[in-house]
Amino acid sequence: MLRLSLVYFLIRGANGLLSVLALALLSRFLTSEDYGRYALIVAASAFIATVGFQWINVSVARFYDASEGQRGALVYEALRFYGVMVFPVAALMVVLVALRPWPWMSPDVGILVGFGALGLALHALGLQFANAFGAPKVYGEITLVRSFAGLGLAVGLVFLGFSGEGAAAGFALAAFLSALLILRVWPEWHVSTDSKIRRAMLSYGLPLGVVYISNMILEFSGRFLVGLFHGESAVGGFAAGFDLVQLIAGSSANALFLAAYPLVLRDWEAGGAVVAKRSMNRLLDLMLLSLPLIIASFVVLPGQVASVVFGESLRRGAIEVMPWAVTAIVLSTLKAFYFDLAFQLAKRTRLQLWITALMALINVVVATLLIPDMGPKGAAIAAAIAFAVGALISWWFGRTELLYDLRMSVLLKTAVVTALVSIVAVQTTAVESTDVQSLALTLFCMAATFMAASWVLDLGGFRSICRSTLERIGR
Repeated sequence: MLRLSLVYFLIRGANGLLSVLALALLSRFLTSEDYGRYALIVAASAFIATVGFQWINVSVARFYDASEGQRGALVYEALRFYGVMVFPVAALMVVLVALRPWPWMSPDVGILVGFGALGLALHALGLQFANAFGAPKVYGEITLVRSFAGLGLAVGLVFLGFSGEGAAAGFALAAFLSALLILRVWPEWHVSTDSKIRRAMLSYGLPLGVVYISNMILEFSGRFLVGLFHGESAVGGFAAGFDLVQLIAGSSANALFLAAYPLVLRDWEAGGAVVAKRSMNRLLDLMLLSLPLIIASFVVLPGQVASVVFGESLRRGAIEVMPWAVTAIVLSTLKAFYFDLAFQLAKRTRLQLWITALMALINVVVATLLIPDMGPKGAAIAAAIAFAVGALISWWFGRTELLYDLRMSVLLKTAVVTALVSIVAVQTTAVESTDVQSLALTLFCMAATFMAASWVLDLGGFRSICRSTLERIGR
């Protein structure tokens, strides 16, 4: 798991750097209002792509390894489902443009949202195929091509005068182009004649489609509500701050999950919870190991980070939301990539559906109450509350599968290392600074403290990780 995790970390790390560069450039080239419109278009595209198509991806992940001899049919069914879902997406965009629930939803924007949704969905399906085919190199190529091409196209279209709409179009086109790279490792496939695979994918995936509706409400309702109450300009700083935290915290957890899920699934199929618990423990250890630096950076240093990364028009909004955003995203990743695995492995996805729906309801209600007076910060607080409730409920009901092992010693070690790193961050930024060199020095001191404390406490098996890494370098 560790070796594959490092591969995905490198891939996600490179992709994250490009995404941060895109944030930095677009936040400087676009006004806060234009950036807010760009963020709303991307959010709407991601919402539709996830709700309409993500159930296909999770079905591929769940059944590909177990479909020995029928994998070609499963690939065919996944492609067929994608083609079928194009039509309701197109119909939805016609309805949205006709009703115009938001002032920014013009006909041109509606077409762009639909185009972006189909591109993101195809990109995600390509990534899922690469993961299922055991091709992390191609997985990396797909993500990097999308980031490189998207950055170039987005910046180019902005300079040509297409503003936020042009930036969104650039990333949508890059998503389509990058997905084509999956053809490099395309396996043999055939038209499916066995309806069992189709029924299995539908019965497993479609209930999760409802879960993804709730997930997208959780992730993006804040942007739409902030835009409704305070306008597109307020969305800019909120989206920039949340997106940066998601790129760092969310991508780290996602890389670990991508490496761990096939191992957990195989262990579950081989021996149930008794066997799968070992790989689940390792996944949790690595997730907790990644937290101290991430939490300390965004809770203690939001001003310095925002000043270095974002343009001036977006900094204030980003600074307000980042401490709450990292709280929400850390809780969401623990829920989605650890606690919810119990429901997916045991095929209890209906329970996961109700938990996520409750979280979405809490998020919308609390955000609606807080945003009018608190602005974007209220949306971030609402997200943190909703994810905290959801993580607690998922743990409570998922623990009956006997997969969790929340060892108090490991949680305490994580808290101690996070506290030490945060103290160093405060001490090295006694005089608030906003330049790159000062931030780099602070991060270096934080990283050194993290490594020393993690070695002494052996957080997440840090000593064995260091030893195995040194052994590989020595070979």
